[in-house]
Amino acid sequence: MDASTDPASAIIKSLRDVRDRDPSLHRMVPDTELRTLALIGSSRAGKSTIAKVLSDSLYRPPGPQLYSATRQPQNQWIGGLQIVDMPGFYDKQKHLSSLLTNEAIFEQLQNVMSTVSIDLYAFVFSLISGINDEDIQSMLAVKEKLPHLILRVHATESHKQQ
Repeated sequence: MDASTDPASAIIKSLRDVRDRDPSLHRMVPDTELRTLALIGSSRAGKSTIAKVLSDSLYRPPGPQLYSATRQPQNQWIGGLQIVDMPGFYDKQKHLSSLLTNEAIFEQLQNVMSTVSIDLYAFVFSLISGINDEDIQSMLAVKEKLPHLILRVHATESHKQQ
């Protein structure tokens, strides 16, 4: 199905045309204050899709993929927001020899944390599959290996209640 017969593509094209005629309709991420956001979570949860949507609000992901694509941290600047898109826990690959272990992903995250000051960590879940056992195990592992992340979240929650 091409763009001329695909209703979703036609809608996206129409929205893009409107946005291009009046750029003020699309709010870009401000660059007045530099921030870094790390996207973490299970494999195929949508971390890369979130990064692409933040870059282009009309981004339409391709059909579902069987295997994860992000193999190493991907940095992207959008205005003043640096996004670090991490590979997903519980990696899914066609060949076992190319699987990333959760331990390898934690090492990658710790390497990123040693070179970049991360302001916010977002744990991403799939809307379609909901929070599953792998997500829960990933969160527990993050809590165990990187307890300061949980403290930051707790401090944010406590601050909002005051």
